[in-house]
Amino acid sequence: MLDSGKNKIWGGLVDYANATDLESNPKALNNLAQTLFECMPWMAWTAFDDNVPAMITLRTNRDVMFGQVEGKGAWLHFKSEEQLANQFRQQAIEYQPRVRQLLTWLSDQKRNAQDRPDAFAFLREHTMHIEFAPGDPAFAPEQEQFRYFAPGGDLKDDFPHRTFSYKDLADVICDFIQKEHELGRDVPIRICKRPGCGKLVTQFKKREYCHTASCDRERQKRDTDRKQRKNRDNVFLCRLRRMPLAMRRKKVRESIDRLHEIESFWRDNNQSLARHALELLKKG
Repeated sequence: MLDSGKNKIWGGLVDYANATDLESNPKALNNLAQTLFECMPWMAWTAFDDNVPAMITLRTNRDVMFGQVEGKGAWLHFKSEEQLANQFRQQAIEYQPRVRQLLTWLSDQKRNAQDRPDAFAFLREHTMHIEFAPGDPAFAPEQEQFRYFAPGGDLKDDFPHRTFSYKDLADVICDFIQKEHELGRDVPIRICKRPGCGKLVTQFKKREYCHTASCDRERQKRDTDRKQRKNRDNVFLCRLRRMPLAMRRKKVRESIDRLHEIESFWRDNNQSLARHALELLKKG
C-alpha cells in the first residue's frame, strides 16, 4: 500500500497532467513545484545542473533565495527571479504532454500500448540525465537535517555522495516514477470512466471519475443508479429469505440467474448482499 506522501505525489502529477492553460495558471505551476519538492526534498546547488533546485525553491520557499552579503539582504542566485520563473513555466508547458502520455501509458499498458515507444523513450532520456554530484544543500525539511548536518551546523562529509543533479523538471518526475517501478508498485492512476473524457484520475478510495462538471454528473448518476439497484436487490433478497422453505426453494430455482447476478455485482462493493445471495443459492 502506498503511503500518504507517495499518494500526494501521484495526485500532484495527475493534477499537472490534467491542468489547462499553464501559461496563465500560476496556481497549477505552484502545485507542480510543491509536487516536485515532495518527489526529492533534498537537492543541491551544483555547477552542473540547470537551476532545477532554484526554480522549485522560488515557488515553494522563496525566502531561501535571499541571504546576507556584507550585512545587506541580497538575491543569492546568478539568474534573476523573473528568469527562473519563466524557465520553470516554459519547462512545465513543454513537458506536460509527454508526462501526460507517460502516465496514460502506465495507467493501462495493454490498452495504451501505442504510447509505449514514446513514453518509454521519454522516461529513459530523463532518467539518464540524473547523476550524483557534489554541492551544498538547496533546501530541505527540518526533520531530515540531522542526516546531512553535524550538531554544530557543519555539513557532513557524506553529503556530496547523497545528492542528485537534475538537468530539468522532467528529470525529477521520471526519477520518482522509475524508482516506484523498480519497487514493483502499480501506478495508482486510471483514465476517467466517463466515455470521451480522457483525463487522468488517481485510484485512491476507488475513485473512477475526475472532477469536471460533466464527470461529476456522470458519477452522481452512477451513484444514484447503484443506490436504487442496492435497494431493489436488498428487498428481493429479504422477501426470499422470509418465505417458507418450500416456496423459497421454488422461487430460488426460478430466480437463479438473478441471484448469480446479484452475487457477482456486489461481490467487491457490498459483501453482505453478495453473501446473502450466495447463501440462498447454496440452500436452494
